[in-house]
Order: sequence, then structure tokens, then C-alpha cells
Amino acid sequence: MNLAHQLPPDPVIPYLPVALNAQTMAQLLQEKVFSNLDLGVRHIEIERIKYKPGRSCLVCYRLQLIHGTSGKTDELLLCARFYRSGGSHAPYVRALCNHAPDTPIHVPLIHLQDFDCLIWVFPNDDKLKAVAVLMDPSALGREVLPELIEHHWGNRWSVSHPQAQMVHYFPEHACCTCVTFRLSHQDNEEIQHPVLYCKTYHNNQGRRTMNSMEQLWHSRLRREGQLSIPRPIAYLQRWKSLWQLEVKGVPAMERLRIEADFHHHMARVATSIAALHQTAVKNLPIAGNGRHSIAHLKRALKLIHHVRPELARTMELLASHLCRTCPGLQRRPLATLHGDLHLKNILIDEQQVHLIDLDDLMLGDPLHDLGSLIASMLHLSLLGKLDQTRVQRSIAALLKHYQSHVDWHLDANDLCWYVTASLLTERIARSIIRVKDGRIENIQALFELAGTILLGNAYPAWLPLANEASR
Repeated sequence: MNLAHQLPPDPVIPYLPVALNAQTMAQLLQEKVFSNLDLGVRHIEIERIKYKPGRSCLVCYRLQLIHGTSGKTDELLLCARFYRSGGSHAPYVRALCNHAPDTPIHVPLIHLQDFDCLIWVFPNDDKLKAVAVLMDPSALGREVLPELIEHHWGNRWSVSHPQAQMVHYFPEHACCTCVTFRLSHQDNEEIQHPVLYCKTYHNNQGRRTMNSMEQLWHSRLRREGQLSIPRPIAYLQRWKSLWQLEVKGVPAMERLRIEADFHHHMARVATSIAALHQTAVKNLPIAGNGRHSIAHLKRALKLIHHVRPELARTMELLASHLCRTCPGLQRRPLATLHGDLHLKNILIDEQQVHLIDLDDLMLGDPLHDLGSLIASMLHLSLLGKLDQTRVQRSIAALLKHYQSHVDWHLDANDLCWYVTASLLTERIARSIIRVKDGRIENIQALFELAGTILLGNAYPAWLPLANEASR
């Protein structure tokens, strides 16, 4: 995979083309690292990219290695940060001061100084010190689980067979693991096999999320079944980790992709979102509104100027119109917003719709959440990952049922404003920062979609009132 052709040269990060070419990196790692360890790179994939134009680029590579003597294969996750010229030396020296446990190749840290590249070998991480402990079954059972079990189950239980599997990894920011173990009660023969999800952070975000989740868990609408979230278990300060019980379900993204009648599920999805919006949570920041969206437009515009300067004028025109027509907060009450509402953060089973990944809860205009969800769905249909007709029917069903659960009016113009803002500040910006295959080439189509929604003569087909009114 070579993603380098999607970006213009970055004079500050001279080895960006190397970073984004998987095969070039495979050859480089083979020559500089693995040949000395009697290992061969059989396969390499780019799993994640975070590109900051003019600053740095972080790339996660998943490697399949083969041992030259035994023929045994191993899988390895490498997180490489490419710096500006000469920028890797200081962080490398700093990292050497911190002890890191051995990995399958006995190298926790790799420095490719000639390429201004510093590589952490998972589960080692520059800022997430707890991950290496959580991923080691012995250390997990000895150092972490006793505190967790005493906190939630009490001190009459014994733990055995601990295992952790990485679910989602955002280097230097957060890591989510699925943890299983066996609990045996010391006074009777009761046995339990809990399945927990642990999210460890680089800062104290988990403590704030735990506080908000506890408030949601004890809320009236959650007790009545209109809102479902994972049950929070504990926050362990030493490990900066939030623990919650597993919830069953399939991501809405997958169900929408394969189910032609998915729109029938949107009544339950709308119920859950409306319940969240109407559940008060203390100590949340006010961030989900038009004013904050406009602030994010500036960042998106800088990215466009760097990557696709020929589209900057289009971005400026759309941003100017958004600034002139920004919805006022007084039109709807402040709501508790999810803050990162998309189809992968909605799990659906036969009984419930669960909202997960609640780190970004905030107060704001409820249309901010709806606009973000709708923009993500429209983007996926534009990329050909979801059927366009199926997406439009699902959005229309979502809005119809959501309106039936709330007292405020879903103003069509305001909703179009938030969808457009989300397309520009989230979808376009993330396409650049994450450099996913094909998404930067798709930016012009995103601009055209945003312009049609914001400035078109008629409302989009997915608005329930589309056939009843024109602009």
C-alpha cells in the first residue's frame, strides 16, 4: 500500500513518502532491524495514520514476521512517528530513561535516526505506560485485577486465567482492551466468567468519563430502558483505566451495510439518542454548538490549503456562508450530546440499542449530534461503502422518530447547517489527517455534497419534509 501519492510533499517531514509506503517501510525494517534478529517481514499493512501537516506523522504498521530458523510466524504492531529533520533524537533519549518490558523481538523501542523516525513496539507506548502491564496475563492478574475485583465483587473472590485482547489502539492517546478471567468464590462453588472492556488513557479523561457514565447509568431513562450504555465498573487511577461490563450487539455500520430494511431499526436508535439528549449530566463542557463548529472550520481550512489548495476557495465560500447563518443556541435547549456519534458507536442487538465510547460527552445543540451522525452516513455512501438509498431511508426514519421523542422542533435549515459543518470540520478534516486510501481524492465530491445541502434550492431527500417544502 502506497498512500504517499495522495499528499503533496511536506518540506518539514522529509521522509513522509517513506512513512506512507508500506513496502518501502517493510524493506527498511528488514534491512535495519529484523535481519539482525533472524526474522523476515512476510507481510505489512498500514493500520492507522495521524498526519499533522508541517509537524509530524504517526503511522501504525501491522507486520507478519517469520523466524528464519524455525519457520514460526509472529505478528507485531509498530507505531512509528516521523519527525521534522533532526527531531527524533531528543524524544529517543527521553524514552531511553523509561524502562520498557521486553517484546516478542526483545526490542521495545527502535530509532531510525537517518529517517528521523522513532518506533514503539506494541504493547510499549511512550505515553500509555499501563498497556504493557494490561497485555501481560501474569502482570494483569497480579497487579491490576485484584484491586478491580475487590472494588466491584468484594474480597471473597479468587481470580485465574486472565487474558487481554487489544480491541482499539490510538497510539499515545488511548487503548481499549477486552479482558476475560475466571472468578471463584472462596466460600461456595460459585464461578463467574466476566467479560470487561478496559480503556486506558494518556491523561485523566477516564475519570471524567467514569463520572459521566455513572450519572447516565443511574438516570431515569436508563432505568426505564430508553437509554442503554455499558455499565461502568471502576476507574483505577494508578493505571488511568476505565473498566466497564461488555454489552452485546453488532455495530449499526455493519447492519446497515447488509440489511436492506435497516431503516426499521432507526426507531430504536432515535429513542436512544433522544434519551441521551434529555438526560442531565453534571460538569460537562459546553462545546456542541455552531460557534464551536465555526472555530473548527479554521483548522479544516488550513488543512485544505496544505493538501488541496485548489479547493481552498470553495471551502472559504462555504465557511463564510456558515458564519453568516450560524444557528442560535436559544432555538433548542442545551442537551447532553454524545460528541462522537457515528454508526460504529451504536451497537444493536435484538433487545436494545447501546451507545458506546462516551469519552466526548458535552452540552450543546442536539442538532450538532444529529448533524454529525448524518454527515458520517452520507460520507460512507459517497465512498460507496453503504448503499445510498438505504442510507437516505435510514436518515429519514431516524429524524421522524427522533422528532416524536423530543419537544423541540427539528428546524430543516438548522439541521442542514450542522450537517454541512460536520462534513467540513469532521469528514474532510479526518480524510486528510488519517490519509485513508481514496478519501483525499474524494474531498471534491464532499465539497459538492456540502454545497448542495447548504445552498441547494430544495431540501435533501433524507429530510422528512423534503416533499412538502422547498427553500
